Amino acid sequence: MKAFEYINNRLCVNKHDLAEIAAIHGTPTYIYSAERIVENYNSLNAALAQELPDHQKTICYAVKANSHTAVLSLLARQGCGADIVSGGELFRCLEAGIKPENIVFSGVGKTDHEIEFAIKSNILQINAESLPEVERINEIAQRLNKTASLGLRINPDVIGGDHDKISTGRKDDKFGIDYDHGLDGYKYAASLPGIDMTGVSVHIGSQITTQTPFVEAYNKIASFIDTLNNHGIYLKNIDLGGGIGITYTDEQPLDPVAYARTVKETVGRFDARLIFEPGRAITGDAGVLLARVQYVKTSPSGRNFVILDTGMSEMMRPALYGSKHPILPCLRDPAANKVDGVYDIVGPICESSDVFGRDLKGPLPQAGDIVAIMVSGAYGMSMASNYNTRPYPLEIMASQPHIDVISPRKDYSALIAGETIPEWLSKF
Repeated sequence: MKAFEYINNRLCVNKHDLAEIAAIHGTPTYIYSAERIVENYNSLNAALAQELPDHQKTICYAVKANSHTAVLSLLARQGCGADIVSGGELFRCLEAGIKPENIVFSGVGKTDHEIEFAIKSNILQINAESLPEVERINEIAQRLNKTASLGLRINPDVIGGDHDKISTGRKDDKFGIDYDHGLDGYKYAASLPGIDMTGVSVHIGSQITTQTPFVEAYNKIASFIDTLNNHGIYLKNIDLGGGIGITYTDEQPLDPVAYARTVKETVGRFDARLIFEPGRAITGDAGVLLARVQYVKTSPSGRNFVILDTGMSEMMRPALYGSKHPILPCLRDPAANKVDGVYDIVGPICESSDVFGRDLKGPLPQAGDIVAIMVSGAYGMSMASNYNTRPYPLEIMASQPHIDVISPRKDYSALIAGETIPEWLSKF
């Protein structure tokens, strides 16, 4: 069953009418298809099993893509692990039922509290990204009278991702330890009493749609592992990161089997657990953001602006990256007799960058129309904010036959709950 499809000219999620959902619950609203999330997970899992049948494998979903506990709980039930980058994400995962032995912790700025939380939780591996971090992890582990399972994130100096801001594997990026100094890093870390060197990690970026960056990065990591083995350092885990791209508009992403075959041909010869960290590949096309057209405005030059009740506070990606999402009408009404035109779809935020699409062509939307911003299940709600003092959007999990609110819409009072006004201000 298709997650999102038109049925009798009405856009639906798992057979549920999106316009009717908007009429009941209002907008802005995020909606996620449980079936599509599971389908995406199973597709990658099956491909890895087909190409790497003799390897222990763990898919650790990149929680930053969509961190809702309902999403995490759904994945936990499939046996999925988690790739986390904060103590808050670790807390969410444990609350959602993801097993600590299937959690890896990456990120360049882990605090003492986060490191202690991870060690006490007995997670699979902490991926350290600098030698000062290694030293701190060692100190904390010794203080706790425990041993921390550690991998070093190696920066292979490979460009990955479709945008400068989501490429993470270049020599001058902030992530990881330089490839040429990695061996010295492992020798030093292995000498520390609070450290058990269990793995290696690499992640070169996000939204990668060709084989080349993966082949280059994984071959370099394979060579690096050979060097470690030659120096008597053997690893249990090879964390290959994430970055598998998806289709937003006209991209042609990698087939899961082709990706799995690349893994086999580059690092498949090693007897180690293989860890994968997909994020958007699991949840990206499983979600949409519903919005209502508020106004249609024409500038003196004749430019048409379709203004939504949804903006960069709810969906940051277009403003931050210039990313493009398909925007579909929830009702295709042949009898509406709309005039074709060229228009921009914009949000209500007081920023000129609050634009979802420019120079779009087709029937000109009208005030009151409900539209769906497609492929919004990753880096949508997880990057949302209360900018302009706007409440977070409502979130719904859809299945057959269920439609459940998983995060209610907050009122204005919730936005200032916890804020205080100092008494001394009365003197001003």
